[in-house]
Amino acid sequence: MDRRKALINMSLSAAGISLSASLIAALGSCESKKQLSYQALTFSADHDALLQELVELIIPTTDTLGAKAAGVNQYIDRVLAMVSDVPEKETFIAGLENMDRLSQKQFGNAFLKLSQKDQITLLQQMESEGRSTPGGSFFSLLKSMTIYGYYTSEIGASQELMYVHATGMYDGDIPYAEVGKNYY
Repeated sequence: MDRRKALINMSLSAAGISLSASLIAALGSCESKKQLSYQALTFSADHDALLQELVELIIPTTDTLGAKAAGVNQYIDRVLAMVSDVPEKETFIAGLENMDRLSQKQFGNAFLKLSQKDQITLLQQMESEGRSTPGGSFFSLLKSMTIYGYYTSEIGASQELMYVHATGMYDGDIPYAEVGKNYY
């Protein structure tokens, strides 16, 4: 009998030690995590807020998250910070500054205070004007950087395009109905 009690006590104490280690690890991971805020490298806070709205209008949240959630504004900011002496940076910053002027002129209010319908109307006008401008425009640069930034982000590639990095064997004979959206 004493031998059985000793074995039971030993197994209970071993289980208690392993459970307490797991409990300590679980409690240690329960720290409140502060969300890091992004400090823009190229833009002012107002320009960054405007850029977030613009990229979300180009690729809005639908059944998947949009460009704002994917951090496309941060991508554009980092790209422009790396190319400080290139005309695209000047075009981009001038375009952001011109956005509120056009908004005030046409609608009598700042772009961020307009209704979504008026914002889209203004962007469509900028797009049509940009087509006639030799060398492109602010809107064409914004649109191309937004699309590239979104579809190279985790949200754009993994959730929207459903890209799955396949290591190992490649099977190219899978019916489309089984995979749905594909990333090419």
